[in-house]
Amino acid sequence: MGEIAQGVVYGLVAEIIVMLIVIVIAKVKNSSLFMIFAASKIFGHGIEYVYKEQRDASKDILKDIESSTTVKLLCMRGRSFIQTDAELSQILEKRNLTIQYLVLDPDSQFVQKRADELNKQNYKQELETNISDLKTQTQGKANVAKRIHDQPPVFRLLILDNRIYFSFFEKNKLGSQLPVFRAKDSSPIYKGLVRYYEYIWGISKKLV
Repeated sequence: MGEIAQGVVYGLVAEIIVMLIVIVIAKVKNSSLFMIFAASKIFGHGIEYVYKEQRDASKDILKDIESSTTVKLLCMRGRSFIQTDAELSQILEKRNLTIQYLVLDPDSQFVQKRADELNKQNYKQELETNISDLKTQTQGKANVAKRIHDQPPVFRLLILDNRIYFSFFEKNKLGSQLPVFRAKDSSPIYKGLVRYYEYIWGISKKLV
């Protein structure tokens, strides 16, 4: 592993440790958002808010997209930003945005593992269908770049100019059902996860 890759991995591990500490603190204190904010001040990771799931975060995501020049996505399928979420899927119509989709390769060894977690027998087929939809709906859009990767699905990331929205994949929960963390661009967690995204983007394959 090269020095750059090592730096990304070590930085990411450090951020995950901080996150775990924060989550433990929150659980001990009855999952109080106040404790998460307090821990944010103590550890300086910059988490501003935690949403129960994606639909609770949609309005704030759209507001932040309005002031952003780029949208970078790392997800399993990206369905919310293609068709299932009427509001979030509107970003495809914004020609002033540079959009990057980074989705899991349907042929990845990790697809079956995720399928087992979700108890879905046709999960690979669902991924293939969604990738086909993504290609169709972004055809001819010069501002949209699409790549597929073969890395473990750990995070669900939405990176904007001034904030990041992210979730940790869990068993028996779809991406849209996961708690969503929001952090500002000046925070260590934002910088660490952006570095992680750029690393995965760099070793991924162009989706054609």
